[in-house]
Amino acid sequence: MTSDDKAAEGKDELQFIVRAAQQGLPEGLNHRIGDILSFVEGMAPFLDKETIMKMKCRECDEYASSYFPLGDEYDVVDSHEYCHEKAMPFHHLSLFAIAKCTAYSKERQIHLERLALDLVEELHSLLVDKKLYDRRTFACFPIDFQATPHGRGVFIELGHTGEDGFSGSGIRLHLLERLDPGFGPFSSEIERSLAKGESTLVAEASNAARRALDLDRILGRMAERRKMNIVYL
Repeated sequence: MTSDDKAAEGKDELQFIVRAAQQGLPEGLNHRIGDILSFVEGMAPFLDKETIMKMKCRECDEYASSYFPLGDEYDVVDSHEYCHEKAMPFHHLSLFAIAKCTAYSKERQIHLERLALDLVEELHSLLVDKKLYDRRTFACFPIDFQATPHGRGVFIELGHTGEDGFSGSGIRLHLLERLDPGFGPFSSEIERSLAKGESTLVAEASNAARRALDLDRILGRMAERRKMNIVYL
């Protein structure tokens, strides 16, 4: 059965269930229930798993673009999309299981985004006198920051802003509250840090950059105040 056949089957099943429910409504029951069922029936031709996942799941705290197929086998990554709430890849979930899920939340993502902005503000004041060397232009620039949400949390990149926009330096600070694939051999260390129950800051920077910017001292104090753990890549 092709993906199109599966989508059509899901829509047909949805319409069948709605029509059966409409026929079984007792007389005198709140007409709003009938309106809701009619609404679902009208939407059924436009709904499939991919549509619902795009509208709902991919913005949820429990969504992962890929996953570790075994709990502690960090070197084996399955490329299927995954739901942490149901502990199951999406291709094993039906349209109905996805659509009726009430566990949707962006609370952790919003928390991390606010924390990232707080860190950027403090880093900006602490590194105001530091400069980054850009090997492409052979020049030094004042440090700028860019915070970007991603599938595992938020990452802050250090760089500079010029006429062509923001240019990253390769120095990244990842804010995580859950481990998803992407950190390779460092995954087990990050997982141990996350198991302590606090947000984890994963610092991706060369030893030379860490020394030049005094990052270990600066990040250490920032993390200690916020009760965060740090893992250096």
